[in-house]
Amino acid sequence: MSLSENAKKRILKFLLGLAAVFLLLLMFAPKVAAVGMIVVGIILLLFGLGPLVYTSRKDLGSQSIARLVSILAGAGLVALGVAVGKGAVRWQENKYQQTLREETPLLYLIQQDKPLSDIEAAVRGGADVNELAENYVSQGTPLTEAVRRGRADVVRVLLANGAKVNGVTKYKIPLKDALDAKPPSPEVVQLLLDARADLKGPWECSPDGGSADVSVLNYALVRLRENLSRDEAGRRNAEDVVRRIIDAGADVNAHTGVFTPQYLAAKTHSAAILARLLEKGAAVDTNAIYNLHSPVMGCKEGTGSPIPDEKLRNETRAAAAAMLRTYQNCPRLDSEQKEQVARYFREAGM
Repeated sequence: MSLSENAKKRILKFLLGLAAVFLLLLMFAPKVAAVGMIVVGIILLLFGLGPLVYTSRKDLGSQSIARLVSILAGAGLVALGVAVGKGAVRWQENKYQQTLREETPLLYLIQQDKPLSDIEAAVRGGADVNELAENYVSQGTPLTEAVRRGRADVVRVLLANGAKVNGVTKYKIPLKDALDAKPPSPEVVQLLLDARADLKGPWECSPDGGSADVSVLNYALVRLRENLSRDEAGRRNAEDVVRRIIDAGADVNAHTGVFTPQYLAAKTHSAAILARLLEKGAAVDTNAIYNLHSPVMGCKEGTGSPIPDEKLRNETRAAAAAMLRTYQNCPRLDSEQKEQVARYFREAGM
């Protein structure tokens, strides 16, 4: 069955219009053009391959050439779309790198992990240690980037040359970036604390990426749990970071909603942090120690599973015993309060 002249003209106009749309997209939105090419290519492939699955070779008849053209065109469009997409990504990355080099040369050097000597030379040459890329403000400043990368040597140079340790941007806070690092660097955290990093907060961002206000110490405790390593060295490193924040004067009684530092410390199964909180004056309300968000329940929830395996159950019991000893050794609790705490731990099955 042959197509009429009008039908052929309409198909030709459609194809020319589609080509014009793709050309415009290639100029202004290459990623969208790439996706469009891939989608149209897949449709053409399905159009060409579909009949081969459910139609006999005999019934294909004169349509076989059209089907073959459809398959070839579809495969070509998919390949072209993938190539255009990759090219668009490379172009965007090159544009981003060029913008950083021009607007924020110091930030660019740090992102490229250049040696300290190059960064010091840039600072001596007058580079702004608090520069922000106009079109990439979310990248933060040279200090937040150095902190994120754990470059204590660079952090030291930037702070010595006037880098702002507070009030950078709403979501780019040097101390927060230090806590977000995997793993966090105790040396970097201490450099920021020595430079008077703000410990009052609250930060207008939660560790899970939400916008709820959270105290600095509680943010650190949540990150502590995420960064805990099964090896002892990793655990000591993570606890060291939180301990430094506590010792620097963070509010040990700060609430984030219903969560207290004691509850979050218990969830990490860290008796050492719990002891430091109590040592620094964390309030102990024995009448509330067994509520939903108490240290007892935090310790029980610290397994991260409602039905933990035997190893986790044993770890929880050991952590509970260590925390109970911590409360028993707290000089601010009298004998009656200590017995009350012990009873709560027993009632919780720990």
